[in-house]
Amino acid sequence: MEKTYIDFESLLKCIIKPEKTVFIGLGNIMKNDDKVGVYIIENLIQEYGTVLPNKVRLYNVGTSLENYLNKIIASSPNTIIFFDAIGTKVETDKKVIILSESNIQNYTFSTHNISLPTIIEYFELQMAGYVKPEIYIVGIKVNDISYGETLSCEVKKTADILIKQIKDWI
Repeated sequence: MEKTYIDFESLLKCIIKPEKTVFIGLGNIMKNDDKVGVYIIENLIQEYGTVLPNKVRLYNVGTSLENYLNKIIASSPNTIIFFDAIGTKVETDKKVIILSESNIQNYTFSTHNISLPTIIEYFELQMAGYVKPEIYIVGIKVNDISYGETLSCEVKKTADILIKQIKDWI
């Protein structure tokens, strides 16, 4: 049975095995707010390296998630959490949306070489016979995905809150 979480802190509190969890940062670093997922993971890696003190593995994949798939699968995760920008056309007043794999089709994500639904399908095929991981997307609503390398103040503030919540959790 798939779980639904109202906020990011609730999702973190329900992770039973951090050592079997991966956080993946997605986004195009050349498109302002689109890089928000990369920003979150980069900040954590700068402070802790690629493994948090509670053993969560961190992957900063940018727009090339496909280059990391085998490494992620080899870690046999029970929980996979993607951090990504969600489209500017999303009709919500929330700055962060927690999506499970069954409802990501309803949202527009940042630019990737392969779509997230395709990646999820690949994980499921490659991990057949293993424990099926719970997959979530922490979607951060963005303002500006034009070319540039600066997060908008609002998106940076939201990302910094998520980073603090992760640090408090570990």
